[in-house]
Amino acid sequence: MTYFMRFQVVGEVAEMLLLEKPERRLLVDISTDANTGDHGTGRRYENRTSFSIRCPLLIDVFRCEVSVGDVIQAAGTFSQTDYVPHKTSYIDTTFLMQDFSKFHQETARFRESHSMHSGYPSTFLH
Repeated sequence: MTYFMRFQVVGEVAEMLLLEKPERRLLVDISTDANTGDHGTGRRYENRTSFSIRCPLLIDVFRCEVSVGDVIQAAGTFSQTDYVPHKTSYIDTTFLMQDFSKFHQETARFRESHSMHSGYPSTFLH
């Protein structure tokens, strides 16, 4: 039996950063909160999580099709890469994006008019 961990997220692209070293990867910050203005030193998206894209083809496609402010649905795997015991602790989790789709303006309007307090309707995610 093979075990795996997967994630699925719908959110707004808050920032992107292409790194060339030590290995080429694109860091994509995704926020589940819409842009609400400036929250201090350049953070227009208060809550966000960073996702990594390592596949060269997916990096190129993502950079061509997606801009900051676009709403996307992304899926991939995640793993804990490091842990230091309590009191000096940190847990570093890597979210590796393996697939994405971009929502268009019509979908974004649908999201605003059909969102529920507890999250998005299940039909929106499929």
